[in-house]
Amino acid sequence: MPIRSSASAGKSSQPVATLWAEPDVPRPFPFFYGKAHDAYAVVPEKVNFLPTPGLMVSNQRIKQTTFYWIQQRTYYRLTVHDVSTNEAKTIASSLKLL
Repeated sequence: MPIRSSASAGKSSQPVATLWAEPDVPRPFPFFYGKAHDAYAVVPEKVNFLPTPGLMVSNQRIKQTTFYWIQQRTYYRLTVHDVSTNEAKTIASSLKLL
């Protein structure tokens, strides 16, 4: 089920973040990505600032950064739109499991 956060007043009405959670995923969980065909390559990067270590994929051409991690047998995917990669990292690093 996605959880969406809307942009603040005066900005686009499009969601700025979407969080998906999928329980009871198999481990290891496969992650696939295609080969880049232009200068805007999107390459997964290992990151340690998420609630558990995970992956980050940033595409600055479309201003979208996606984070992937598994915590307590639940697969999470956070996609942040219309902000820089550094702003997306700040948002992702503030996540906590309640």
